[in-house]
Amino acid sequence: MILVKLGGSVITNKETIKDEKGKKIFYRARTDRLMGELKSTNEEFILVHGAGSFGHPLSKRFELREGYVSDRQIPIVAKVQEDVRTLNLDVIQTMREKNLAAVSLPPSLLVKLDGGKSKKISMEPFRHYLELGTVPVTFGDVVPDISRRFGICSGDDLMLHLAREFKPRIAIFVTKVDGIYTKDPREKTGSPAKFITEINEKTIRLIKEPRDNVPDVTGRMKRKAKMMLTIAKEGVDCIVLNGLKRNGLGRAIKGEKVKCTIARRRK
Repeated sequence: MILVKLGGSVITNKETIKDEKGKKIFYRARTDRLMGELKSTNEEFILVHGAGSFGHPLSKRFELREGYVSDRQIPIVAKVQEDVRTLNLDVIQTMREKNLAAVSLPPSLLVKLDGGKSKKISMEPFRHYLELGTVPVTFGDVVPDISRRFGICSGDDLMLHLAREFKPRIAIFVTKVDGIYTKDPREKTGSPAKFITEINEKTIRLIKEPRDNVPDVTGRMKRKAKMMLTIAKEGVDCIVLNGLKRNGLGRAIKGEKVKCTIARRRK
């Protein structure tokens, strides 16, 4: 079994939040291609996807990650949940067009936080739908928080908990870059960005955070690198690769060589 996360920046446009009609932008054709690559491997998998422009901008603006501050946040909680479910439905429909029996598992019904940290996650629905022969699909979402009333459960957090529970053969983060760099490769000032082939306790110290205004309430690349190391400590190989490159995901699943960053299992 494999565990795959499609980053929000891969399946949505996080820079241009809405098109000329005022609709949030879902990259249907790209998602369709990635689903084809997943299906071609004939391997059981759980899919996680990010919220991208469907969730991050409003969540950041109204500080939903910090929990309840005022009543003005309440309609925003409902709106963000609505928007990320719209994205999830788009993903599910794309999967079904590839004859993948996808089943949506919203985190708001499965996850409970306390002080922003995971208190309880129900894994039984994932296990049930895997045994049924379907593909469980979950996503970054606004979820209940015992002490803060609500909070954010990110796709990356879900990847860690699912890796810990199911011990997949490999966990894959699909992004729009080849892997982890020492800094944002788009940044032109200072020394050039260097590609990191393997993340470990030494190389993670080389990573600098990017300087841009793209809203992301679930963390940057350094946080992802830390997450990779944590997953590796659970005994699961973890890689980050470029979903914009055709067949990269499919080849990685099949064990073929692709440009990526890996955190090797520790157990």
